[in-house]
Amino acid sequence: MFNDFQQELPLYNQAGALVDKLRAWVPRSTSLPDRMVELARLMADGGFWDTGDVRLMQAWVADLTAAGYNFPSANPAQSINEAKVSAPPRVISGKWGPNTFTFCD
Repeated sequence: MFNDFQQELPLYNQAGALVDKLRAWVPRSTSLPDRMVELARLMADGGFWDTGDVRLMQAWVADLTAAGYNFPSANPAQSINEAKVSAPPRVISGKWGPNTFTFCD
C-alpha cells in the first residue's frame, strides 16, 4: 500500500498543473471511447501517467467494445433528454437535504 502512495506522490505534488492541463484540454475526438484514450495520452504527455497506463486505457476501451458495450454520446445534449443529477447535500435551515437539478433540452 505504501508503494502505491509513493508512486502517486508526484501526482499529488503536481495537482495544480494537472488541473490546469485538464481545464485547457479541448478534445479533438467526437466519440467517448476516443476521448478517453485521447485524455489518457494527454495525461502521459504531461508526465502524470506513464505510457503503460495509456495502453491499459486502450485495452479497456477495446474490451468494453468487444463485450458489446454501447458508449454514451460524448455530447451530453445528444444522450440526455432529461436527467436528474444529485449534487452534494447542502445546509437548509440548519438541516441537511438533497439538492437536485433537472436538465432538459
